[in-house]
Parts: sequence; structure tokens; C-alpha cells
Amino acid sequence: MKFSIFVREKVRLHCLHAHPVCQSKCLYFYISTEAGSVITKEAKKLLRAQIITEAKWAMTQLPQTVTSTFSSRSAGGLHDFFSEADYFWPDPEHPDDPYISRDGLTNPDNFLEHPKAMLRFSKIIGALASAYKLTGDEKYVNHAVLHLQAWFIHAETLKNPNLLYAQVVKGRFTGHNYGIIDTIHHPQVVFFYYFCLKHNSLNCVYKQVRDPSMGV
Repeated sequence: MKFSIFVREKVRLHCLHAHPVCQSKCLYFYISTEAGSVITKEAKKLLRAQIITEAKWAMTQLPQTVTSTFSSRSAGGLHDFFSEADYFWPDPEHPDDPYISRDGLTNPDNFLEHPKAMLRFSKIIGALASAYKLTGDEKYVNHAVLHLQAWFIHAETLKNPNLLYAQVVKGRFTGHNYGIIDTIHHPQVVFFYYFCLKHNSLNCVYKQVRDPSMGV
């Protein structure tokens, strides 16, 4: 029991944040780069059921990108990610004026569909990456490739490679640099690439999306 608690704590400390969903995804990155076979064995035993359950769910999910929804408040187009800053609200005394800050109070009328789609994408890829690392079953990679193609390759569904219209404040900013917070879960996609680097299907996708001028 003490050893299991130790493993969980090490996973928590090596995750980008302590959210339980993230812990199982970060686990294999940690154990494959730092820990020995004893921790690896214990970690697999501890989290196997959770990882397989999440992967079964992920295998049933079809791609859904930013093109599935659009907000008329976005200054961008159909392929542009759009989100609104949480704590900005209409001015009750001047409803047509720029939004005002109400720190700590989330505006329930904000457009959330793109952040939700981004989170869903990361969760699916993270679940498939963990299951592939655990089992070696290529079905998890093959299904993940469908999502990667939808987000990064297919012209009809891809997301433009920027966050120009993230964390918008009506009447003040059509986008803001702290929109980067909307990608907090995206390291799970990076972990997937790390684990599956030599897989033929993934290399095919990588060759399609990489910039040849970078010489990668």
C-alpha cells in the first residue's frame, strides 16, 4: 500500500497538473524516462483497469474539431479556434459597451464549444496513448490517427495552426496572448507522438503535417 501511494505521488509531481485524468496519461512518460522496472510493474498493476476503460471509451469516439461549431462573435473563420475570457461580462448599465471584468465569476453565456472540443481531443489521444504503451495493440494508434488527421490534415475539418481568436473580450480584444491556456491539455497529444514515434501510421501523419523547411 505504501509503495502504491509512493507511485501515485510521483506521478502527481511529474504531471503538468494534478488533475486525476492527466495522471494516468503522464504515468508512462514518467516511468519510461526515469523509474526502474519495479515502479513500472507496480504502476501497470495499479492503473491498468483505468487505462483500458478509458481507452474503450476513446475507441468509440469519432473526430470532432473546431469546424463542428461556430460562434458569430468570432472575428475568425470556420477553421479558427475561438474562446472567450471567463471573467468578462456585459456592463449592466451600458450593455452595448465593451465587457467589464468580474474577477472570479465565470460568464455562463461564453462560447465553450471549441475549448470542449480541444479538451475532448486531448483526452481521447491521451487514453489511446496510454493503452498503446500498456498493451502494444496497434488498434489504439490507428484510431488516434483518425483524430490527428481530422485536426491537422483534412481540409474540411482541420484547425488553423494559431490561437489568434482565443480568450476574446467583447469590445476589447479579438484575441489575447493568454489564449495559450486553452491548450493546457495538449501535452497529451505530444506524449502520444513520443510513445508511437516509430509506428508506421503515425509517421505517415507526421510527414504530412510537418514543415519540410524545419528539417525534422
